[in-house]
Amino acid sequence: MEMRTNSIDKQINDIFAKMDFANHPLAVKIQKGELSKEQVKGWAKQWYHGFLGDADRWVAEAFVKCPVESMRRALILNACEEALGVESKTDGHPVLFRKFVNELGISREELEAEPLTPEAWASTLNFWTIREIPWYQFGALFLTSESEIPLAYVKIMDGLKKHYGVSDEGNTFFRIHAAEVDEEHTATNLKVIREYVTSERDREECIAIVKRTAGLIDSLMNVYQKY
Repeated sequence: MEMRTNSIDKQINDIFAKMDFANHPLAVKIQKGELSKEQVKGWAKQWYHGFLGDADRWVAEAFVKCPVESMRRALILNACEEALGVESKTDGHPVLFRKFVNELGISREELEAEPLTPEAWASTLNFWTIREIPWYQFGALFLTSESEIPLAYVKIMDGLKKHYGVSDEGNTFFRIHAAEVDEEHTATNLKVIREYVTSERDREECIAIVKRTAGLIDSLMNVYQKY
């Protein structure tokens, strides 16, 4: 992913370097086949509810609030990708993820009925703060999921195929996030941070959002430990 070099970029780099999502225990253990099937299923159900089930609505909220035409264009394309798979020419991301969990043996009814853990609740509520924060802070809110989590998906995708019986089609959700689609979305998030986060207070708030979001996502990735 793109390296960031100015002052706020360096602070973001430092946060992500410390988190090291590419080598997160979840990703490493799935790649090595060290998690039980039930642990993978438990993580997948919570990930759906806490990280991606409403992602198109979160991005759409940012679109509605954004006063900059070029940014709105990028956001609406992002929302259309989340909801319909327009850029990747696949399908909506929740649909793709449900195909993946179906290959794990999880029905849609079971997926929808799964009680949310505190980690999933905290993550989804954090993303819904898009309704409250200034429009230009959407870059900080979405950056971790677009920039860093795809690094973990590479290992997860590899392990799911080798050890858990997930087909190439079932891995489509992870494949498209490890490809150019998320690189484009990362560029949009970085652009708004670099061009519109100008005051020291705004920079501090953005760094706090990145740190909080990365921490909540890390906790949600660790939810497999509860299964």
